[in-house]
Amino acid sequence: MKPSPEFEKFGIRFIQDLDTVASNDEEIYNFVLKHFLGEERVRLRDFIDHALREASDSELLQLWGSVDADIYFPTAADLRAMLTGARDRL
Repeated sequence: MKPSPEFEKFGIRFIQDLDTVASNDEEIYNFVLKHFLGEERVRLRDFIDHALREASDSELLQLWGSVDADIYFPTAADLRAMLTGARDRL
């Protein structure tokens, strides 16, 4: 699975110093999602939803590894939980 432009932009928001701008999960979601508006927001939600439904654990980890994120997830379950939380807030 290839990342959409919106998913690439989403991944870039996971910066190395994320813990200095956000102290809890809700603040993290607010920070990474705040620049997604209108149709771009819908496209990101649809892409994440599709990835969660269709990608295997290894494919999902590979997808996340293909974007320029500074934050990585040790397990597919951790990544799925984060993506589910993001999708549910879009």
